[in-house]
Amino acid sequence: MTTAPTTTSTSTINLNSEAATTVSSSPIVTTKSTTSPSTTVPTNPYALPSDVSDSTVVNFTDPFLNYMVKSEFGLKSTDSLTVSDVKNFDGNILNLVGDFYYGDMPSTVTSTYVTSFDGMQYLNYLPAGTDVALSVNVSSAPTSNLDLTPMNGLKFESLDLFGNYSDPAYKEISLSQLTKLNISEVDELGLHGTGSIAINDGINNQELKVMAPTLVEIANKGGAIYLGNSSITDFSPLNGIDKTKPAYLNIINNVYDPSPVYAVAKQPISFTAEHITGLYGADLSSGYNYSSSVPAEDLADGDLEHVGGDEYKLVDADNSAKDLVYGYLNDYSKPDSYIHTTYGNVSFIYAGTMARPIIWQAHPNVTLNYENEDGSPITVNGSDLTKVVDGTTIGDPYDLTADANLAGYTFMGDPYVLRGNYSQDPQVIDLKFRANPIVTPPATVSATTTAKPISITRGDVNLNVLAISSKPVYIYDSTGKPTSKEVILTDTTIKESAEIGGDLYYKIGPDEWVLADEFNPYTTDDGIAKTFDESYTSLVDSTGKTIDLTLGPSTSWKYDKVVEIKGNKYYEVGTDNFLAVDKSLSFIPASDLNLTVRDAAVIYNSKGEKVGKVLPSSSDWKTDGMAVIGGISMYHVGTNEWVDAQSVNTYQSAKFTYHNIYSTYIYNRDGQMTMEMLSPKTSWKVDRIVYINGSRFYRVGVNEYIMDYTTDTSSSMGVFISTIEAKVHVSKEAHLYDERGAALNKTVPAGSILSIDGYENIGGQMMYRVGNNEFVSFKDLQPYTVGKNVVSVAVNTSLYDSKGELLDVFLPMNSSWRYDKIVTIGGHKYIRVATNEFVKE
Repeated sequence: MTTAPTTTSTSTINLNSEAATTVSSSPIVTTKSTTSPSTTVPTNPYALPSDVSDSTVVNFTDPFLNYMVKSEFGLKSTDSLTVSDVKNFDGNILNLVGDFYYGDMPSTVTSTYVTSFDGMQYLNYLPAGTDVALSVNVSSAPTSNLDLTPMNGLKFESLDLFGNYSDPAYKEISLSQLTKLNISEVDELGLHGTGSIAINDGINNQELKVMAPTLVEIANKGGAIYLGNSSITDFSPLNGIDKTKPAYLNIINNVYDPSPVYAVAKQPISFTAEHITGLYGADLSSGYNYSSSVPAEDLADGDLEHVGGDEYKLVDADNSAKDLVYGYLNDYSKPDSYIHTTYGNVSFIYAGTMARPIIWQAHPNVTLNYENEDGSPITVNGSDLTKVVDGTTIGDPYDLTADANLAGYTFMGDPYVLRGNYSQDPQVIDLKFRANPIVTPPATVSATTTAKPISITRGDVNLNVLAISSKPVYIYDSTGKPTSKEVILTDTTIKESAEIGGDLYYKIGPDEWVLADEFNPYTTDDGIAKTFDESYTSLVDSTGKTIDLTLGPSTSWKYDKVVEIKGNKYYEVGTDNFLAVDKSLSFIPASDLNLTVRDAAVIYNSKGEKVGKVLPSSSDWKTDGMAVIGGISMYHVGTNEWVDAQSVNTYQSAKFTYHNIYSTYIYNRDGQMTMEMLSPKTSWKVDRIVYINGSRFYRVGVNEYIMDYTTDTSSSMGVFISTIEAKVHVSKEAHLYDERGAALNKTVPAGSILSIDGYENIGGQMMYRVGNNEFVSFKDLQPYTVGKNVVSVAVNTSLYDSKGELLDVFLPMNSSWRYDKIVTIGGHKYIRVATNEFVKE
């Protein structure tokens, strides 16, 4: 398709890998005549030479930049571009927008990451009325030359630079050089972190202060400002933006706070969000409603509870999450998943996430430190005497008075500290004691020796365990003394445990206890484990002993339990066959899933280590599934090659026409709303359905996407989606509506069969088109009809499992499915359309 006006543009993100000579200086250009600018004697590599003529050939160090510029002049990358060509450029804007050139590139271009801007200085010869629109990915490779001074003096219409601004371990874009460019009157300035080095390698607080005068000047002249993958917590340096003047700011923020948050497994996490000060003192951290630190099946907008102010609660956290990630979902179809506000004439759009490391605890707990009156620890056998008391639920009361009884000592502290409530954060109480005086008995009296009391601490548990051995084991009583009984253990659930004399026991019957070492605890968890790609992996038995059985590299194995053996976790992949969790990946397979690289995607191996390669921006790849590696969701794209899920979009191929009724916003591949729109009553070919940040989009051009508002019944954008012609059945007498949602003076009787050719969200209702400007509402239709061995679905229809429990998947509208049987579950009839997937009649 042809894109909308060339006066605005957005682009992609990138990292690196080409080489260039690193130089650092500033060109000095002066103009002597109206026909040809001349220069002073060159004092740096970028100064224009004094002998420039119209026949001087202009060379660009970077191949991709060379290709883009020459393409704008109608030349091949191998053709010569002269100063005369530059002077005679016919156009108001020289469009150097990288997104437009990622397709059929010449063989000389092996990377879309700009490694040097050398050559751009010759664009100062462009006609006086020509501006430059530049949107490129800037390499952060060690050999790259990120000197921006070749662009000094150029007049920019828009400037978008995607690169590293804040990670000193890689080459950084110089903000001091950036502020010297002629950008004060640009229509658009975008400073985007790549997200490839880190999710927040854009500008931070310190760098915002450096750029603030320039950004304020741009905004006060009506320009648009985009800041991507930034880590800004205080936007007050931009308070100089004049509210009375029109301006547009679009911020995608990702802030990492290294201070940990403590959490208790299977209990809510309460926390205070890092405060984000927005424009004019606004609080940007008091409206979050989304966290990705939940199980995949619970991931949704609204999964985070806002308690008040900057206080939040996450009820159903994923106990395997290494970070607490929260913020705005960044789904522009949902008004509460981002901030879009205005301050006078200033439009401000904000989204992004915060993250903190999580320290998981099995229980809320209190640690007791036993100390002498002077604060020195009381020691036993050379070790400090401490005790950890585990609770059950956060908020439950505790009374540790009995724990202040220490043989040979008198408690000297305040008894009040021994009572309280268990909290999410671990608590520590220092107990002060005074040693009792030692009394020596008279010599004529024989002292009796008493047995050292046995320390017994009991607790309620709910623990599934596997018996390790099939041989009989000893049974003990409640004091840890062996009885004369033996028992052959079976897999069971333990409800009570006790620490007796330093050993852990499990209760298996009335006054019957066995050593905990006779069992391996486990959790039920269905899944697939994938071995690492580069080596064979050994298995162990229930005792932790390596057995003579190995699994091949990059092979997948079903498991239904995660078992703890001698403190290490294993997947049970067969009878007495266990695969170490740390030697494999929990893998979610996928079939026919395609990926498009949003930004330059760094490639990792199956252990989460960078392999020194990247996937180019906008390139397409197939994947067979995903796994969490080092706390990051990654897709498998090749042998021992994985990419961060945040650096790609998933898509499925499509082929239909998108009929646009109203003016509709265009988004870029990062899900950011651009300032361009599709004109009303126009049609566009769609070749892909793409999922960006959890939302569904249609691709209608190069880096141009339209949100599928039909999945959001609160929208009334009027987007009509064509489908193959199909039949729907009317369940009750139904009104027909026009394209504006107004009821027509026409109805169709129950049982009618109507032909449809597409659907649309009209005024918050999903409707099929059944005639010229005639629509019928989904709610008036039978969700599906049953034919001979076929279920024909009219509207999205829920699926259930073999127990009659609702699944988190559905049959999509306007689809057909074969079924093999009709069964009765819980008194209701269900139609089986797949293994363990049923439609309820």
